[in-house]
Amino acid sequence: MDKRVGEKRVELKEILNDAIEGVFHEAHQLIETTGGCITPSQSGKLAEYQNQILNLVMEQVEQNLPVIPLTKDEIMAKFTVKKKFYIDYNDFELMIERVYGITYEITAEEELNNNSRYNFTVGEENKEFGDEAIFQKLRKGEYIGQYNTYIIAKALYIDGYLEAGDYQIEISW
Repeated sequence: MDKRVGEKRVELKEILNDAIEGVFHEAHQLIETTGGCITPSQSGKLAEYQNQILNLVMEQVEQNLPVIPLTKDEIMAKFTVKKKFYIDYNDFELMIERVYGITYEITAEEELNNNSRYNFTVGEENKEFGDEAIFQKLRKGEYIGQYNTYIIAKALYIDGYLEAGDYQIEISW
């Protein structure tokens, strides 16, 4: 919720609460000055009605509050800036061949189409390799099977070839 709208709602609720409280206070005085007495249960019931009226009025006000436009700074504050690395699939395949000595065709291994992208993230939070046997096969230059681009990317990070971050492999032939 926009901070200004939230502040306006709080301010409006306080004003309405004061006004409704004033009306109920006058009702108490009127009843007491005309000879009647308000019992504690009646007083409690009036307080309950007071809250119900306040909530009903606030619901109406909420529905009719104008939308306060956001500034560019307020909009941009909602975004997070992250660094993203882009690489062409041919360059990625060549890198794998030069680092691990295997021929890896990402388009075939991941069944990717023309004009598509393969995204992955590597970093400290996912540094644990998982299947050590696949990792060792890769380091020996052995084929590690289909759908293992992410494992190769993690290996490249663990072995110090990639920085932590978000990556996108561009597929276009």
